[in-house]
Amino acid sequence: MVSIFAWTLTFPAFIMAQHNTHHQFWNEITFTRAMTKKFSTELNLGQNWTSTPGHSSIVAQNSQIYGRIWAHLYLNARWKFSVFYGYYYNKYVPEIDQREYPEGRLALQGTWYIKRSRLTMSTRFRLEDRHIKNTEGYYEGVYRFRSQFKSLYAFNGRQIRKGIS
Repeated sequence: MVSIFAWTLTFPAFIMAQHNTHHQFWNEITFTRAMTKKFSTELNLGQNWTSTPGHSSIVAQNSQIYGRIWAHLYLNARWKFSVFYGYYYNKYVPEIDQREYPEGRLALQGTWYIKRSRLTMSTRFRLEDRHIKNTEGYYEGVYRFRSQFKSLYAFNGRQIRKGIS
């Protein structure tokens, strides 16, 4: 009863909180290398695009360019632990109130896999330590927690690729 009451109080504020919407598109190229059976490294290079209030196209404005270096530890078939450092160059996009300042991110991530025949589900938890340059030229430290649920279904066979369960 209390949770329903709290939800009804916060729901109208949640609906009215954002007046402008924009959509994003990103592309990324990834290089990976298995160092041992339980340890691998990865390099990501990518860029983000965004729509703006005046242009509905998802590639209206290039908003970010980034590079990330990862280290992955595969503890067992269900758990993967990762750490990365990334450098992000945020371009000036005044329509979405984005500053043209770089940021560095250091993150710790845990991923849990659930395998059911052709279906693989994963849930990811990540803690990021972000350092974003402000208007005075100093870097502001901000912590951010992120989570994600993902499912993958192999349509053409019982495995996505030989050797991957």
